[in-house]
Amino acid sequence: MGDFTCLLGVDAASLSRELPGQPPLLNLSLFIWLDLKDYGEVLADFASANPGQVRTVVLLLTPEKLGAEIMPTEEELWHNVRREVQGFSTPVVPSATLRDRLGFGGLRENLLCHVLATPLRGKGPGIAFYGFCSGVDAYMTAHDGSYLEFGSLARPRKIPQRKWAFAADLEAESRAFRSRVPPGAKFFAGLTPIAESFCSPDERVQRLDMLHRWNRWIQADGLLTNLPPSLPDVLLAGQAHLNEAGQKRFTTALARQLSQLMDSR
Repeated sequence: MGDFTCLLGVDAASLSRELPGQPPLLNLSLFIWLDLKDYGEVLADFASANPGQVRTVVLLLTPEKLGAEIMPTEEELWHNVRREVQGFSTPVVPSATLRDRLGFGGLRENLLCHVLATPLRGKGPGIAFYGFCSGVDAYMTAHDGSYLEFGSLARPRKIPQRKWAFAADLEAESRAFRSRVPPGAKFFAGLTPIAESFCSPDERVQRLDMLHRWNRWIQADGLLTNLPPSLPDVLLAGQAHLNEAGQKRFTTALARQLSQLMDSR
């Protein structure tokens, strides 16, 4: 489980093949805007619907999630969800055409796309790769819930300053998530990498400190302390969103550390 960096960063199908015994896996990652307690509810719902099947829970977040105070309105939230799903790179501009004023646009986007084969709109390699909404569904089904993003990050002219501080409600949110981990299941937690261009020289020390302090509340059975704090820019499609090559690199690194933790127990 995790935010969108985990959805893009971990190929659940490949991770399963690389782990000892090849256990079945499912990527249940959500958008970063949702609270950790909501992540816990999804986990609890899945465990309830599949009794006795959840043996291990892995929670992977970008460091920004631990300090994020992202409180969008409901309208902003679903606008962003739709933009991500449809592959838009720019905000949706409401149309003033007669068809849309009569509601045909809403009918097409919110009802017909669930019944008919609806092509994705916009431009870019992702649109060409998936083609249709059904293509996204088929890919995520074949890869046990994981998703792909395309492109390579361009190095910024100025590296932004990063603030390492926890959100005010992180303790309560973390404890709420921990309470939803099924009894008897092993629970591991870690942080996803960012692009090297956005990574300071002391990033690893800062991230490890942040991870250990967070664990006072999340109370994981094991921390994934050896995951890479950053990856080359060419392996990312955004500051923290891995592309296909980056996903393969990070999935292998995750499999290596999870194997060690599972063997040690």
